[in-house]
Amino acid sequence: MNMRKKYSIVIWGSGGISRETAFLIEEINRSPGEEQFDILGFIEKDDHKKGQLVSGYPVLGTWEILNDMDFDGYVVPAGNPDLKRKIVEEEVQKVRTKMQAFNLIHPSVIMRKGFVSLGIGNVIGAGTVLTTEVTIGDYNLINLNCTIGHDANIGNFNVINPLAAVSGGVQIGHQNLIGTGACILQDKVIGDHIVVGAGAVVVKNLHQSGIYIGVPARRYPEDPTEVPFDLVCQSESDRWCDSDDERV
Repeated sequence: MNMRKKYSIVIWGSGGISRETAFLIEEINRSPGEEQFDILGFIEKDDHKKGQLVSGYPVLGTWEILNDMDFDGYVVPAGNPDLKRKIVEEEVQKVRTKMQAFNLIHPSVIMRKGFVSLGIGNVIGAGTVLTTEVTIGDYNLINLNCTIGHDANIGNFNVINPLAAVSGGVQIGHQNLIGTGACILQDKVIGDHIVVGAGAVVVKNLHQSGIYIGVPARRYPEDPTEVPFDLVCQSESDRWCDSDDERV
């Protein structure tokens, strides 16, 4: 009988995506895989929720508390690319405790083993398919039922929302948000700091940072507050124009 490795883990944030990540971990624990996780609780930006139970797990406090804890690793599942990078650089990297950024992959994810390369700290939701020769960097969130085609290359701190289709040969840089149901056609390049709106179809390379919506996707005016949030995100809590440190 093979003993499963069990790791203790903390989750940054306690908003919707963090709670969904706790659910994902529970699904991993119910699967016959080699790894199992003990969720210690959530880390927040301040202590106003400290001690509360959120979705069955305690809010432990702010990141500083981790310096006095013994645990194995963490995940930063924030649904805002800029916030995700901010948390890693301003909080995670200051924790003195040695800890691992786990890749969390739902058991239903289909990918060609040995032909998909993953960095650290990635979260891949249920129903997603990654085919072959796919390269994914660090701290990406690939949400429910996405498709990532052959030879796709995804950088760091990207958020790909549910039902997005990334076709073969697509190159995605860093800190991008791909909206729910968006489609990126074969061999297209997405630069850095780009938002592709919900349902948009990308038919040409996007190098200039900004917000692109529609079919075909076109760049929207500079001011992101002019964009109706439902053209970009799946819910009000995921708005690109959230306050600088709104945990989602």
